[in-house]
Amino acid sequence: MAPVPLEPKVSGENFSQTPTISNSSGFEGPEKRLEIYFRPVDDLTKVIELTEGLRTVSRNEWTDILRDAQCSILSAKSNDYFDSYLLSESSLFIFSTKFMIKTCGTTTLLKVIPRVNAVTERLGLEMDYMQYSRASFTFPNQQLHPHTSFQSEVDYLNRFFKGESYVLGTPDGATKWHLYIAGDCRIPTNDQGFEIFMFDLDERCMSHFFNVDADGTKRFGSAHGATTSENSGITRIMSEGSILDAYNFEPCGYSMNGLENSSYYTIHITPEPQCSYVSFECILPLDDFTSILATVLDVFKPGKFSIALHADITAPAAVYGLKELLGKESPWGYQAVGDSTFLRMKTVTGHAVSATVCSYVAERTLPVPTPVLKSPGLRTPRPLLDFNGGLKEVAMTYRAELATKGTSVEDFVAELITKRTVIEHPISFVDLTAVSDRIDLVLQKMTKHHELRCSVQPSSNPAILRLLDHAGCIFDASSLSDLRRLRRAGINPKHAVLTNPICGLSNVSKAKELFHTMRIFDDMDEPTVRRIGSSFPGAAFELRLMNPLEVSVESVIDTAEATIMNAINAGLEPSGISFQLPEERGCKPEEFRRALEIAHRLVAGFLRPECPIPPHKARGIRRLCAGSSFPGASSFSCEEFSSGVRTALDLADEFFPPSSGIAVGLDPGSFLVSSSHSLLLSIVARRDVREGGFATYYVNDGVYGSLARLKDPAKRTSQVADPVCFVGGSKQPCKVIGPSCEDADELWSGELPRLQVGNCLLFPRLGATVDADPSKHSIVYFLATGDGQPQAPPSMRLHGHGNVVSSIC
Repeated sequence: MAPVPLEPKVSGENFSQTPTISNSSGFEGPEKRLEIYFRPVDDLTKVIELTEGLRTVSRNEWTDILRDAQCSILSAKSNDYFDSYLLSESSLFIFSTKFMIKTCGTTTLLKVIPRVNAVTERLGLEMDYMQYSRASFTFPNQQLHPHTSFQSEVDYLNRFFKGESYVLGTPDGATKWHLYIAGDCRIPTNDQGFEIFMFDLDERCMSHFFNVDADGTKRFGSAHGATTSENSGITRIMSEGSILDAYNFEPCGYSMNGLENSSYYTIHITPEPQCSYVSFECILPLDDFTSILATVLDVFKPGKFSIALHADITAPAAVYGLKELLGKESPWGYQAVGDSTFLRMKTVTGHAVSATVCSYVAERTLPVPTPVLKSPGLRTPRPLLDFNGGLKEVAMTYRAELATKGTSVEDFVAELITKRTVIEHPISFVDLTAVSDRIDLVLQKMTKHHELRCSVQPSSNPAILRLLDHAGCIFDASSLSDLRRLRRAGINPKHAVLTNPICGLSNVSKAKELFHTMRIFDDMDEPTVRRIGSSFPGAAFELRLMNPLEVSVESVIDTAEATIMNAINAGLEPSGISFQLPEERGCKPEEFRRALEIAHRLVAGFLRPECPIPPHKARGIRRLCAGSSFPGASSFSCEEFSSGVRTALDLADEFFPPSSGIAVGLDPGSFLVSSSHSLLLSIVARRDVREGGFATYYVNDGVYGSLARLKDPAKRTSQVADPVCFVGGSKQPCKVIGPSCEDADELWSGELPRLQVGNCLLFPRLGATVDADPSKHSIVYFLATGDGQPQAPPSMRLHGHGNVVSSIC
């Protein structure tokens, strides 16, 4: 690396051994951290022994280098692997081919880079990989150049390196971890670092680090550091046999370096109550740091803490280093602030490094409202007036946020954001207005001899299920879990058809309590039907025609009659017929009409003399479900869908008029919930844009959560709209990235104003499968009605995770 001109020295430097504390505010505890790896110039095969390289630089020369950072060396320890220096502001660790320095207060850490470059050039070394990181400053206005802002730090680093900058954090925006990485990493390592940033410490724990006793006895310096380490419990954190170097500051404060083979520990403590802070770091070769975290928390008892785990992707803890912690619901009395942020970054050579950041606060408990549910409605389509009464009941039961008529979810969320509300987890806004409008549209086309049919999925949200119940819906439940969802929503299971009865055979006693009607398929063999009949004697069944358009009409009739007879002989009672056409065929009026004609011939044939089905059993068939594939069903347009429903019902009435006694049902479920849910996400990390490139924003949900439809069109229940942000400014090209198991997927790309960690993005009108996906989010119900008055957003009624929305003071 070419030499860079040195920074001019500050005249009159005289660094004391006591960190400077501002009387007006407090001491800046959160440290700046710089780590640089080196390799031999032009000879990657050259082996640098443990005692060579950077370890040949004298203590005096390191003292000169540290003057540029405005700190000094207090004491030193060494072992076979590295040298450890305890500084007036934090720590320095020197290995043969890397060093790590972290400094607190108002030090100017990055100013050591020019002098370090000069030293390493003399040693025949060049930078292989570097990383600069820090948490958010407590008192940012006190910092000196180049640390006055992260952008200023990035600009300074770009003078020496060609790197990438990131900001990772929690959705409240209060805790951010800033990261800058550079280098092509031609000599990969398995290194990893685990950092804990602790705030609002327990005063009894902090009392150990005020170093003047009541009688005036002073306990300053290294001589008393070991005693403080023992009395405070710090030695419990370290392994037996570790080398300890601890220091008590005057009048308060504590620093410690620990050496354990090729690993180190370091702890730095600011105990004053107005700015109490403890940092812990170690580079132990563990595959899970949860146990050591538990010990650290037990020693210091912070009110809140954040974690940063950074590692080579091949390091033991790179991906699952916090698996045990993240799997805990409420670890050691703490509650997660948002979800953890995992980021995988690659160098120009493709070498990957990872970072995980998460934050916790002392546990808070908020009650979750429990709906008081009423009895279900009738099974004929409700008149609109009756249904609107049900809408009000649902809004009251689920404590919906009321807004004036014409208010959109986007308008409501914009007001929420302007009130400086913290969004800790993803929030699904369920627009009851949108759902009820679409139900109204369908009900307008139906008469009393038609049925509204809907699958529990994707309409499994309890409030939406209640709305459908008020509309007189018959539900298709594919599992016992679906039936339980109906019961939890206060819906009588007799208004449901279990569409997969085989799923209930493993738990017959519970299944009998949960449903009254099941679906039998015309391709089921006789033994399977007998098994179902013996498990559910006397249950009603609906026969599903599997391929009515793929075989001859005679074959359909013969197969259906044989299956119905098998079911009757097994003790089951026929109640209806159903079919489901492939989407590409059902949406064609002529194909849909042909399927209705086959169903008509089948039902009419039940009354012919040679039919094996007893007439009194045949007369029990009073229902035909024509499924969810009908003309117009695939359209997202209300006008086209409405026209398609009318066409489908007119065709049905041609074969099954009211005088037939057969109620024809359609399933418009996907359309009804096509714009029901909007998802509000937080920016939890940011990679800054490089010239000619894209800014990258990382959000706290992804394609393995509520946003599955962004990558899988088969799961879409709506057209995906562009995200809405709530900040102004000129737009720039960007990408939105979301978590996907151990990696991340691009969710959206386009142009947005510059966003910060903690800002929000609203993905509007995603559809109800947001509720069904395994995403950790809470729900807010929203209803824009003519007589409603807007509610203040900070008092939002939340369903799901507690304290997802809280006001900023």
